[in-house]
Amino acid sequence: MRYYKLTLIFVFVFFVNNSKAQSVQRPESYQFSIDFSMQDDVVELVCNEGCGWNKFMFQLLENDLMCVDNTGIYSCNDLTMDKNPKRKFLFSITQSNNEVKLKSAQGTNWDGLNFKSRPVGIVAILNTDGIKLSKSE
Repeated sequence: MRYYKLTLIFVFVFFVNNSKAQSVQRPESYQFSIDFSMQDDVVELVCNEGCGWNKFMFQLLENDLMCVDNTGIYSCNDLTMDKNPKRKFLFSITQSNNEVKLKSAQGTNWDGLNFKSRPVGIVAILNTDGIKLSKSE
């Protein structure tokens, strides 16, 4: 009977340890800060930290999908979503029904962020951990 209990304990510990080893670890996040503002369908991104670029402006029409990473901005497609060793973070931006949707693919502590288009003079500051709103200067 004692042998049976030890066997059950061993089997339980084995399965618990294996399940922990197989759990998916979130890739390490990367520190960045980007001012995001939008007026009508024009998006302005200003990188404050963690990018190889300073400023981008582009038109984001309804249901367009754009990708942003530390190396630049581009139209999303399967080729651009491939692993790039220089890429530290990656997220997509789309607009639908007056709502902006961001989806993280790499290097952030968030999976997705949604917010309604903000009035002129409000800047969304995107970073590794999420988004905060601030008045523009």
